[in-house]
Amino acid sequence: MTRIKATATKGRVGCSTPRVGWGLISLALGLTMAVGWGCSSKGADLHRSGTRGPAIIELRLPETPLRRPAVQFDHQAHAQALQKEGCESCHQVDQTRVKEGAPAGYKPLVFQVLSDLDPADRDGSMDAYHELCLDCHNDRIAAGKKSGAVACGECHVEGDVEREANLSLREPLRFDSSLHYRHVKAYDDKCESCHHVAGEGPGQRAYKKGAEESCRGCHGAVEQEGRPSLQHAVHQDCVGCHQERQAQANQAAGPVTCLGCHDGSAQQAFIKIDKPPRLLVEHQPDAIWLQAPGATSNLVPFDHQAHELHVESCSTCHHERLTKCSECHTVKGSAEGDWVTLEEAYHRVGTQHSCVGCHQQKAGAKDCAGCHDSLPAPPSEGACLRCHSGPSPTTEPLPAYALSPVLLAPLPPVSEDFPETVLIDGLASEYGPSSFPHKKIVEHLAGLVGKSKLAARFHGTTDTLCAGCHHESPPGTRPPSCGSCHDKRGDPTRDKPGLQAAYHRQCLGCHQQMAIEPQGCTKGCHEKAKEEGKP
Repeated sequence: MTRIKATATKGRVGCSTPRVGWGLISLALGLTMAVGWGCSSKGADLHRSGTRGPAIIELRLPETPLRRPAVQFDHQAHAQALQKEGCESCHQVDQTRVKEGAPAGYKPLVFQVLSDLDPADRDGSMDAYHELCLDCHNDRIAAGKKSGAVACGECHVEGDVEREANLSLREPLRFDSSLHYRHVKAYDDKCESCHHVAGEGPGQRAYKKGAEESCRGCHGAVEQEGRPSLQHAVHQDCVGCHQERQAQANQAAGPVTCLGCHDGSAQQAFIKIDKPPRLLVEHQPDAIWLQAPGATSNLVPFDHQAHELHVESCSTCHHERLTKCSECHTVKGSAEGDWVTLEEAYHRVGTQHSCVGCHQQKAGAKDCAGCHDSLPAPPSEGACLRCHSGPSPTTEPLPAYALSPVLLAPLPPVSEDFPETVLIDGLASEYGPSSFPHKKIVEHLAGLVGKSKLAARFHGTTDTLCAGCHHESPPGTRPPSCGSCHDKRGDPTRDKPGLQAAYHRQCLGCHQQMAIEPQGCTKGCHEKAKEEGKP
């Protein structure tokens, strides 16, 4: 087979796969540890399967409009067809790393195909791709082997629904706390194996303790100032490392194929560490006071240790670097923080990266949604004091923040103000009255709140549980009957349904949001009313 080596100036011809986000050190994910650390047999089988989807890569010319549809390149099929020839059939051997010393049997590769092309040279890039691909196909045909397309319309297919659907199946993969910890153990706490900063010379790397950050902190969407793109850097280092470990005796390694990381089933097969030990404890105290420059509200006690257990990785809050929020998000906003102010960084809704936004998403969970779906979206005005419960910002010196659990007070005893059951009979006609198990439902909700530190802190007292149903009554007061606000007709101009609709929307809506098995009219709620003269 003819093997080309482009001679154009340095540039980049790559694949426009979805951008790899922060923490997506995507292919360094399955380091198979000796005692149950790696993928299950199901995941290993997927690495060798012919399943299509995540292995399809869209090939485009760099930064130019296309004359023909982009090529959907089936990487998995090519890897299987060229098993004997090896990956170097398409990928060049990294001679620099060979000279530096590579294990016997391991060929370090440059995973960026035709990486030395000039991105401004459209025709040269196109010719190089055609020469590489078509020469191989023609050589295989001449040798009587199964081969691929040799005509333009066979590769550049307009509206190939199957391939476009398969392309969308590629699953991005987060390098979460569990996977990070597995790599830490595999490398005996040698952070320098992955984390590096720019060295003194071109292409050189160095390790600086305490300056560890995500790959995206230096590597962007495209190559800049000699730094490879994030996608190139991730595949080069992670796949290369896995292949190098495979070539060494007694070195367990992770996946080296597209499907090994970007197939949803393979991802589910990764063994998860539920509560990995904390890392960088010296940089992250258990608890801190959050304060903003010039703020007049009380400080916020922040339980850093507890929050670590409820996020995928440090990047959920810290993005690219393990620094304070205020270093990028200033009071007035800055370009480095994408002009998101410090106040917005803490309070913006609709994002998991802010405190309020994350808490808002938690309120949508099944155990919480029964009440919160019908209530105004958090935060409510009363929630401000739940967070800003610390000392005044003028307090000197600040007291030590001691972690203290929040426990709900026990429910009150059964009484006229807290009945065990409530008979709902205001609309009884076709159906009999409904016996509402008031105490049982409140106990269930209190149990759900008690299991969550977040819910316990923000509910504060059991009185707040009442607001889920009695949504207009102040906590701690005896609520009036539903009929005192909802008459039989309702008021659609004020989104105030009639009494019958209010009952059904409140009760059935809660059941639906909490995924409680639906009940029919006469199963658990009503009995069919007896007709006069009939038993």
